[in-house]
Amino acid sequence: MLQCTLVDLGEYVQFESLSVKIVGRHQSIVVVCVYRPPGDVTSSCLDELSALFDQLTLLGCQFTVVGDFNVPGSIAGQLDHRTTDVFAQHGLRQHVSTPTHVSGNVLDLILTRDDDTSCKLVSQVLPRRCASLTTT
Repeated sequence: MLQCTLVDLGEYVQFESLSVKIVGRHQSIVVVCVYRPPGDVTSSCLDELSALFDQLTLLGCQFTVVGDFNVPGSIAGQLDHRTTDVFAQHGLRQHVSTPTHVSGNVLDLILTRDDDTSCKLVSQVLPRRCASLTTT
């Protein structure tokens, strides 16, 4: 049996988020779903993403962040380099490597910690399934 509870990770202006802690018999994980509307990636957005990742780290448990980040880079298929820098600073790995938008951009992301070895499902299965996703 799984138990799910909401987790308060703060309020953010630049994106919406919903955080849930899922507790099973032997393990628990926090899953965060993020939606950031399309638009320029601002320093405020990067600061808020960093604050969200800081809050997750303070929880001291495993976590996965998924969602529509809308942070395309200047070249189709790449992410905004400042955003990937924030991911790297927090030791996060982005698992989606194929476009999730009809224009060829990767907008929908799955993030886990680099050292999280228990997320084999995320790193091996979900990215392949995400390869077939398209958003308009």
